[in-house]
Amino acid sequence: MKLQVTWKQLCAVLFALTVLAFVVEMYNLEVYISSFWQTSITFVRTTLWSCGHSDHPKTKIVFLKTYKTASTTVSSILMRFGYYHNLSFLIPMRQPVFSRVTRFRREMLNDAVPPLKASNGSYDVLAIHVPFNKKELALVIPNATYITIIRNPVSQFESTFGQYSMGTRIVELAKDTGGRLDPLRVFLSNPHHYYRHNSPYTDSLLRNRQIFDIGLERDDFDNATKIDQVIMRAEEDFDLVMIAEYFDESLVLLKRLLCWEFEDVAYILQNSRPSFLRFQLDDWKRKRILQWNAADDKLYRHFNATFWRKVEEYGPEFQNDLAEFRRLLDRMWSDCLDRGRYAITYKNRRNDTMLREDAPSYCSVMSWDGNVGTQVLRKRQLKNDLSSSLPKFRLQAQ
Repeated sequence: MKLQVTWKQLCAVLFALTVLAFVVEMYNLEVYISSFWQTSITFVRTTLWSCGHSDHPKTKIVFLKTYKTASTTVSSILMRFGYYHNLSFLIPMRQPVFSRVTRFRREMLNDAVPPLKASNGSYDVLAIHVPFNKKELALVIPNATYITIIRNPVSQFESTFGQYSMGTRIVELAKDTGGRLDPLRVFLSNPHHYYRHNSPYTDSLLRNRQIFDIGLERDDFDNATKIDQVIMRAEEDFDLVMIAEYFDESLVLLKRLLCWEFEDVAYILQNSRPSFLRFQLDDWKRKRILQWNAADDKLYRHFNATFWRKVEEYGPEFQNDLAEFRRLLDRMWSDCLDRGRYAITYKNRRNDTMLREDAPSYCSVMSWDGNVGTQVLRKRQLKNDLSSSLPKFRLQAQ
């Protein structure tokens, strides 16, 4: 975790240490030491998580977008914020991603949309898929806040298997022309047999995709030392690793980390699968998925623990902030969503919640998915258009 300490805060600590030394010297009272210790804990917590009155919203952000982890919803939040604040996004000229299997490198800028002229030739935000390479990214977006999101490997793997129609290919390889077999059970019965029969991109989705995106190479999936090294490096590289199962809690942490407002991290859930792309899970499947994705499992367990430590560091006001955020979401969803109605999109692989016919104008922006946001931002940067004509969500001010 990176500490972001201002000079004022550093001077305050040095002053407090000086006072402590004087008190101990003069009175030799342990009670003062105990009191100072508690004050120091409070200071560290405040330094890590609080935004003071003079702090500005953070606008240099690298978001490692992962697969089937609610990352599309997070990227839509970042894109919406960036649009309203005239930020320049690192996005390809034509494709939706730079690469799905090759780690980011500066040469990819040759195919990038130029930044807005107001950004002086620099980029502010990355919010699309590309495997992580901090050394190269830091040269393109310096002094960024690094965030990502991960999910329980059982549900993440099942979601990936269904969303990307892996079962069709597995049934073909199993020569089950009648479709009687459960493709997920077939795959898990002998995953090594089916793992190398697809494209590099498809193969990369079928095992430990989350830790691969973060930095573990596929040849090291069974190397315990390398797995531990990547996890420890991620601990240093990322300011926040969100947890998909605790999405609202993650956004409360993100809001404070970035010094944003609750309206800035409000969302409409994106990229939900229809029921026919879902597989039933039993204990045998869960166990096999965890065995096959052992590196992802270790990654998840580590950052699930660090996540709750961050919640504890946030302080007792966390639950109040979470409740406030959820009240805001309920009001926004009531305004915007025609709940229970869905539009099936993206090759019959996604359910998109429909907006109410009388929804406020801001709801169309809140419903951006990653593709729409990318297209809007790409067009804007190509035209160097700084106008913010889209309606903005500010529910608290209504």
